[in-house]
Amino acid sequence: MRVVYSAAPFSVEAVRAVLPHLSLLAVNAVEAAQLRAALGAVTGPDLIVTHGAGGAEWIADCGETVTVPAFPVTPADTTGAGDCFVGSLVAALDRGAGRQEALRYAAAAAAIQVTRPGTAQAMPARDEVLAFLAGA
Repeated sequence: MRVVYSAAPFSVEAVRAVLPHLSLLAVNAVEAAQLRAALGAVTGPDLIVTHGAGGAEWIADCGETVTVPAFPVTPADTTGAGDCFVGSLVAALDRGAGRQEALRYAAAAAAIQVTRPGTAQAMPARDEVLAFLAGA
């Protein structure tokens, strides 16, 4: 079983408590810096670090890092972008995607989501993400 934790809202103590049980920890760049300052190197789960318009990276516990750029869009509302990204990433992984493909799918989903107002209602359906990727 894959156990994924998106540490939002972020708390070092909450992450510390669940860290031994995780397969994948997702944080934004600010949270990653706070986590490293508090705990030093994060070992155990793979780490997803989102950088907003700067893309995202998957830092595997084995030391391999995979990065993807963000898709250039004009954002209307970035609320919920991280949730959209992580949910889409996990959905892609559950469909058998590899790291690079899952990150790219998640980046596309989040790119679509931020161009719409709102949170849950702004998240794209799979067919929308696939169409977006086909045109990218």
